[in-house]
Amino acid sequence: MGACREKGTEQDHGADRPAASARWKPERHQDYWYLNAVGTPSQAQWGARQCDEQYWEFGNCFSSKQDAAQAREKIREILLNLRQGPGLSR
Repeated sequence: MGACREKGTEQDHGADRPAASARWKPERHQDYWYLNAVGTPSQAQWGARQCDEQYWEFGNCFSSKQDAAQAREKIREILLNLRQGPGLSR
């Protein structure tokens, strides 16, 4: 996902785009949780960073730390299973 910068430091990517589905989406200035680059649940405030929309579009936007942690475990299981497939190394 790369580093996320404060808004205004680079082009703002889609901050005014409407929600594409019924998935939970934070309101402006509302706290939300996401999984950082190493899979740790992290908290941020919606609208403060230009990657907020990217996290949401990818499905990496949660209303609670518990929801983020549950997603991390599912993702971890998928990744571990992928690594065990034919032609993939450990």
